[in-house]
Amino acid sequence: MKHDSELPIRLLIHKPKPEGMDEEYYYVRSDLRHAIREELKDVRVFVYYAVKTKTHALWIVKVTLDNSWHESLSPLFTLKSEFFEDNEIRVISDKPTSRYRIRSRPKTSNVTWPQKPTDQLLGEALGEDHFINDAEHPLYLDLIEGDEL
Repeated sequence: MKHDSELPIRLLIHKPKPEGMDEEYYYVRSDLRHAIREELKDVRVFVYYAVKTKTHALWIVKVTLDNSWHESLSPLFTLKSEFFEDNEIRVISDKPTSRYRIRSRPKTSNVTWPQKPTDQLLGEALGEDHFINDAEHPLYLDLIEGDEL
């Protein structure tokens, strides 16, 4: 994980199938956010390198305070950048305890990190169809339609 790549941002997290596990992320233009402010979620985006596949990716971490999964990542996020320069980490889902376990080991390879900033990488990863830039976007319309009671 590239510790100094952190991008705190608010995104719209959409589940295409209500009972499904899949989530899609959308960036919403700032002047459109007020109408759906309750739908936007705080996230932290990090660039990481997957040692097994030798690829870079983005790790989007939902900020959910008072949540055991989120709280179990806290020790990882408080480590200094120097730790990540010398070590690889592995985050393991421990479902029986509703938390993540974190393991580290000395680096096994040298990583060349992307030169682009995280916000640019996120934009490229989301793709144009995951930017809500106007009030006519189908997902945006679905969220604002109807009268508030």
